[in-house]
Amino acid sequence: MKTKRFLFLNLALWELIRLVALLVVLSITLREANLIRTEMIVLLLVLGSGNLLVPAVSLVVYVRNRTDSQSVIILIAGKALELFPCLLGILAVLGRMVRGFSGPPFNLPLVQGLILAAIFLIDLLFLVILLSFKVEREPHTTNVPDTSLPDVRETEIADDSQ
Repeated sequence: MKTKRFLFLNLALWELIRLVALLVVLSITLREANLIRTEMIVLLLVLGSGNLLVPAVSLVVYVRNRTDSQSVIILIAGKALELFPCLLGILAVLGRMVRGFSGPPFNLPLVQGLILAAIFLIDLLFLVILLSFKVEREPHTTNVPDTSLPDVRETEIADDSQ
């Protein structure tokens, strides 16, 4: 159980590291194209803030020490949605490499491609682990109120009016 619990803590930490790495790659790319300004960094943080849902849910599961189906479904959907743009980024970098570019062997597009590939592989690993989870079922309780009447003894009321 502790291994499964710490997996969610590792997932939350990875998501924060992933967000910072992607923001750094994007800001370096924009700086190279002379498109970066201070307000654009704030905009990047705003755009990336949606990626904080996965670490937040991971931390909730870690703290509660219980994996319910809704949390795991949210995490699986989040990881699957994160893989698609990363794959597009890798394909874009590969396209630039196929067309050819001049420069030293470790130039910026190659480093960006390697970072994106590493992020993609780690995300894919976490997705496979999440897909293999067996969700703990909640004990089935019914919230139906008890409609039976209480067992009341018959009593006679004496008539005092005479």
